[in-house]
Order: sequence, then C-alpha cells, then structure tokens
Amino acid sequence: MSTAYPSAPAGRPSRGAAMLAVLAAAAVSAALLLWALDNPVFAAAFFAGVLALGLPLLFVGPRAAAVAEPVERGADLGLVRAGLEASPDAVAVTDSSGALLAANSRYESWFGIRPPLDLPFGDALRATLASASREGRAEASELESGDHRLTAFIRSAGHGDDALIWRFVRGGEKDAAAEARDLLGGEVGNRIAQAGLMAALTAADGRILEANAAFQARAGGEAEVPPGTPLVDLLVMSEQHQFHFAREGKAGGALRILQVPLAEEEGGPSLFLLLDELGGVGGDSAHNINALLEILPLGLALADRDGRFVYLNAAFRRAAGVSRTAMPTWPSDLVVDEDKAAVADSIRRFARGASLSGDVAVRLKAKPDDPVALTVAGARGLGEAAVLLSLKDNSEEDRLKRQVAQATKMQAVGQLAGGVAHDFNNILTAIIGHCDLMLMRHAPGDSDYDDIQQIRSNSNRAASLTRQ
Repeated sequence: MSTAYPSAPAGRPSRGAAMLAVLAAAAVSAALLLWALDNPVFAAAFFAGVLALGLPLLFVGPRAAAVAEPVERGADLGLVRAGLEASPDAVAVTDSSGALLAANSRYESWFGIRPPLDLPFGDALRATLASASREGRAEASELESGDHRLTAFIRSAGHGDDALIWRFVRGGEKDAAAEARDLLGGEVGNRIAQAGLMAALTAADGRILEANAAFQARAGGEAEVPPGTPLVDLLVMSEQHQFHFAREGKAGGALRILQVPLAEEEGGPSLFLLLDELGGVGGDSAHNINALLEILPLGLALADRDGRFVYLNAAFRRAAGVSRTAMPTWPSDLVVDEDKAAVADSIRRFARGASLSGDVAVRLKAKPDDPVALTVAGARGLGEAAVLLSLKDNSEEDRLKRQVAQATKMQAVGQLAGGVAHDFNNILTAIIGHCDLMLMRHAPGDSDYDDIQQIRSNSNRAASLTRQ
C-alpha cells in the first residue's frame, strides 16, 4: 500500500521545539497502539524505537534533517502497521479526511485497500465522525457486510488529533466468547448451574476462561478451579472410553460432553457443556420417581445441591415425625440443635462429590432421646435432586420392642412367683405333716385337738391357693 507524506516545512524549527515535537509524536503514537492493541510491551518498544530514530536526527545539519524527515515518518507508519498486525480485529489508520494511511492484513482481507468511508456502510460511519471529533471516540454498530454484522470503533489520535483509528469487530468471533463469559458469570449461569448443567468456556488452547458454579463444584470440590487450568487436566477416561472428573476418579459418574465452537474458523474459543450420562429427569419422569419412592417401605427424601428438600415420602415423614401437610425446608430442621452442623456438612459434601454414601448418627426433634442413623448419598440423573436421604421408620420396631420387653418382664415375674410358691408349698407340707403327728397324740375332746385341727385345715387351704 503506497502512502503519501507531507512535504518538508520551508523553515527549520529550533532544536528544542523539534525535540518536543518528536517526544509528543512518540508518546501519542505509543498511546494509539496501546489503545488499539492493548499490548503495553509493544507500545513501550514502539516509543523507544521512535526516540531512537528521531532524536539523533536533531543533531545533524538542516539538509540531513530535511532529507531524513520522510524516512522518519515512513518508519513510524511501518511500525504502526507492524503493530496493527498483532490485533485479531480489522484495524486501519486514516488522516482526518479519511484517507487510508495504514491497515493490517485482516482489514485488507475483509475490505481490500478501500478507506473506511468508501465501504458500503460509509454513510453510517460518516454520521459518527462528528461524535469522534467532539468526544475523541465513537461507535457504530449493526453494520452489514455480506453475511456478517460489524461494529466499528473510531478514535481520534495523533498530534492535534489529525489521525483516526478504525477498529472493526465482526459478530460471532470475539463478541460470542465475551457474551458466553458474561452468561456463565451472571444470573443465567447460576440458573443453569442450579439445573445441574455444567458449563465451561475455554480458549483456543483448551484453557478454562470461565466456568459456572456446577462445574466448579464437581471439578474442584471445595477448591475453586483457577482460570487458565487446562480442561483435559480435570478429566480422565475409563477403559470403556467414558469421561469422568479426575477428582471423582473412574468410579464417579460418567459424563456426556458437548462442544460449541464460538468462532467461524477452527482454533477459536469453545463452550463446553457437561451432563451426567444418565441425563436429568423432569415432568412425568419426576412424578414416576416420586411415585416409586412413595410405595417403598424405606424412609426416603431428595434434596437439591443447596441442601433444600425436594421430596419426602410417607415413610420418611413417619420416621422423622413430620405431618403430611408440613414441608420442612432443610434436613437440619428435623434434628436437635447439636446435630444441625453435622447434617448440613454431610449433605454439602455428598452433593458436590462422587456418588458415595455414608451414615450420620442424629437425634430427631420428635424423638430426642433415641439416636437414629441418617444415610446420605450423592444422587445423579434425578433432575434438580443431588442428594438422597434415607431414614428408617422404627415405629413398628419400637412397638415390637415394647411387646418383647413386656413379655420378658411378665416371664420374670412368673418365674419369681413360681419359685416363691414352690418354696412356700414345701413349708406348708412340713406344717401339715407336723399337724398330723400331733393329732396322733391327741384324742378328740382334748383341749389342743381342735386347735391342731384348725391349723391343719388352714394349711391345706394355703396349699390349694399356692397351687393356683
């Protein structure tokens, strides 16, 4: 691309004024590059290069300076063009009238060597020039270019704002990745995470740029996955060619991974969506799951990733002492205050970890004197439910225990009574025997005969009562 330079001035300025002009031009040009490329290192190198080229020329003769000035200006534009190549967007530099001075290869591949104002949407760009000259910058969006929509960012620059920098961003490249990042980090990303869908945005080299809360919980657990971590480092493959989170190991749930490219050409950023292989349930499937849990004799309940109850079956309500109409919010609401922390910690650990299970000894508010075992297990593929709680209904068992205790008590009383009766009967037998011996020594009519006969009669009545 050929570039015309202004002719040399008729009079040579003073050396001090020239030095200030060189410093000002270098600073403004470096600031331009810093804004366009967002690369401080390159801008600093450009500033140093301009000084290295310009300052020595101040100390040569007028003729040498006049001859070297076009070389200096040409070297500046060459450095600008080289710097523009580092930008992934289409960038061009024009003078205040719109004449093209420099452009990167992306601009030339999109528009050729035509100045921005000569493009099909030049009228829309002219309408923004007033704002650029007044405020120093302007933006024009929704520009039609073939099958693409463009956004143009215009900024005035140069000594005396006599130059313009034009940057064109095509929708579907850089903007798509930025929108995906904003989506994952915003309220929509939180709702996606609550639904159990894990999402991560990666750069072209596979390093994570952004991830939602569900991905962070499964991939990192208690520790957050830092940006820049390669996605492949968080996954392992089993012998069945299924992907699993490395933290959970091959025993964890299998994953289904979907890749959504965010750039038209290969090698751009991508959005990865990860689901449990079993998939979620909803609608009629959720009702079927609830109906199945309802008919089981075990006390079962479902809780989401945050620990809130999703469903309780009738056996769980009976075991926990919860009425049919009541709907507790948290599992910890069912236990005494001393056990609340243990229950909440167990649910949080199993909700974010692998599909394992464990028991927690707790005391229910309905039965604070009888500890029970609460089984907590990680659940996958049950929609918003992430934890399965099991609590055994001990009401029938308690009734049987009371019956057995009563029967054992009665048996002990019977054994005691039988032993006492046997010993008492032996005493009565001895008394009756002695009465019979005494009657043999007394005849009827004796003063003691009637008394001995009365003792013998009462002893026989006592023996009959003992046999009963």
